[in-house]
Amino acid sequence: MNLKIEKSGKDDFIGLKEILNSTGLFPPEMLEEMMRPYFEDADSGEIWFSALLDNEVVGFAYCAPEKFCDGTYNLLAIGIDPEKQGHGIGNKLIKHLEKSLQSAGARLLMVESSGSPDYDLSRRFYQRQNFELVATIADYWQEGEDKVIFTKKI
Repeated sequence: MNLKIEKSGKDDFIGLKEILNSTGLFPPEMLEEMMRPYFEDADSGEIWFSALLDNEVVGFAYCAPEKFCDGTYNLLAIGIDPEKQGHGIGNKLIKHLEKSLQSAGARLLMVESSGSPDYDLSRRFYQRQNFELVATIADYWQEGEDKVIFTKKI
């Protein structure tokens, strides 16, 4: 497997949109607006990484600094092409992201998820990456769907 992880570029849009279509993380039409600060404001602190397998985008990670915090970042999205899941790509993206954040002086990485059974695999993924479950907020996303918050010191 010839996997390369690098900063996302505008050339990655098509591949990123395909991943969003296949995973349903968020509507692909939101991608350009979401990435605008990353491309247009060097001080935004936003980080986008693309995972490329033989030069094809197969995954991505997106995080941003938490406002009014010192060295805390929020992993807002991580997605892997469903056909490529289970091959360690997500693990490699997290490790790459952590190294990048450490180099930038970050101290804490957090991720928010859903308590819905549909997100069982995601929550287990974060726990395998040594994130610690630190909070659950009942009925946050909607009635009966909790917010689950994980953190990891980096």
